[in-house]
Amino acid sequence: MTVRRRVQLLFLPFMLLLLADLALDRYLVARRDESGRLIAQRLDPARTAVTDLLQALVDQETGQRGFIITGDPAFLRPYDEGRARADGRIAELARLLAHDEPAAAAVERVASRVAAWRQLGAEFEIEAKLAGRDADAALLVATGTGTQLFDQARREVVALQAVVRGALASEARRLASLQDRIATIGVASLALAVVFAGAAWYLVVRWIADPVRALATAVRAVAAGDLDRPIPSPGPPDLAGLGRDIEAMRMSMLEAADDATRARRALARQGMIVLTLRDELAPGPVDLPPTVSVATRYHPAEGVVAGDWIDMVRQDGERVVLALVDVSGHGEDAAVFALKTKHLTMAAVHSGLGPAEVLEWLAYQLGDTGDRFLTAVIVEVDGASGQCRYASAGHPPMVICHTGVTTRLEPTGPILGPLPGRWGEARAALVPGSLLVAYSDGLVESRDGSTELGVDGLCELLASIAPGHADAVADACMEEAGRSHPAGWVDDLSLVVVEVGAHRPVLLPDPAAGRSAPARSSTAG
Repeated sequence: MTVRRRVQLLFLPFMLLLLADLALDRYLVARRDESGRLIAQRLDPARTAVTDLLQALVDQETGQRGFIITGDPAFLRPYDEGRARADGRIAELARLLAHDEPAAAAVERVASRVAAWRQLGAEFEIEAKLAGRDADAALLVATGTGTQLFDQARREVVALQAVVRGALASEARRLASLQDRIATIGVASLALAVVFAGAAWYLVVRWIADPVRALATAVRAVAAGDLDRPIPSPGPPDLAGLGRDIEAMRMSMLEAADDATRARRALARQGMIVLTLRDELAPGPVDLPPTVSVATRYHPAEGVVAGDWIDMVRQDGERVVLALVDVSGHGEDAAVFALKTKHLTMAAVHSGLGPAEVLEWLAYQLGDTGDRFLTAVIVEVDGASGQCRYASAGHPPMVICHTGVTTRLEPTGPILGPLPGRWGEARAALVPGSLLVAYSDGLVESRDGSTELGVDGLCELLASIAPGHADAVADACMEEAGRSHPAGWVDDLSLVVVEVGAHRPVLLPDPAAGRSAPARSSTAG
């Protein structure tokens, strides 16, 4: 039997087992990914939506009861807002849980019970109160019909919540089981590879190495002058075909080249991920009102991405909401966590939450962040009135500067991280020509022992700068901070300068230069 035939018989069982292992592993990985997508795209959002639905239902009932008791129409606002939220959450749950027939049926029951409470209870009582029929309203309340219908609706929501949690727990167990199976297959594959390697080594020595050694001994003996010694033909008959050895060497070189190509592609993909992170963390385009202009700067401590991020949105009228968040650490890991905080924060801002409410919601969504923590400032500026309200989670104090006079806006609560906290909301006034400066600690602090600018130094700098546009003030701050870091930046740096005055285009960061550049904005808000 030739060497080729023997090698084929040796590898055939292994290749069959390997193909079966790869097919099973591919199947389990696909099932695992499907389960992960179901949790991330449907069940987790459904759990959040049903919790918000229950809160919205309670808000409606609270507003309705407050109006019935006091007759103050202001109490109808929570009722109307809660109603809109509840309808939105029911529609969202119907979409998210459409794949699960029992859960979809539970959503329909919730919708039916909520509609029954509104039509037969809450709206009857509200209409009677609005019409001035206080006695009728009191009688309707006394019958307890509205209360019973509300309790039924709330029980249906709680039951739906249990269904969603059960589905989430079941899918999580399924995901864990698939992970265990994949790990078991990996261990079995490794054991199979070890066994095959040992068997292959033994057979190669017996089929090839020993015959080659015998042939080499005979050849050396003939070369030494023993011309009478015959040259044996040990081993397989095709051992003399050295071409097969050269082909084996070529295959080894090709395998090494393939490994190098895969390594280059992996490095290229990693680079694209870093660039995508940078672009995602950059501020989005926004059309500022004519009374507000903004300049931004940032500089990462490592690579091209930072743990800091800045973004802003224009809301109704001339109100602009700006967020600046500084995540602990720097580099790609901090940037990934920063991107998560950006999506959560801006979702809360777009939903219309106030600055303090945004921080409360962000802390709730992040939960236990482990070793990660962040400082943040959320600012709402009304360009028409100059009114400013803000909330700061342990962030360095913002500075208001006008005609050489500076005012510090201190934090309204602790840093946001693994420990719970509460954040308040404060207000300030910006007269025309005022500058509001927000920044991360990389601007004023030094961690390498060099001289730092400090908050006092920043205030002195702002007071000494001649009145100018936000862009010029931002450049002056970066120049002064650069003198405080002669050996280079050791921490991520972000800076925002808000000017109440003439309209100018919003300035977005230029990743190549580490500073902002004018850019045309699309309409937002």
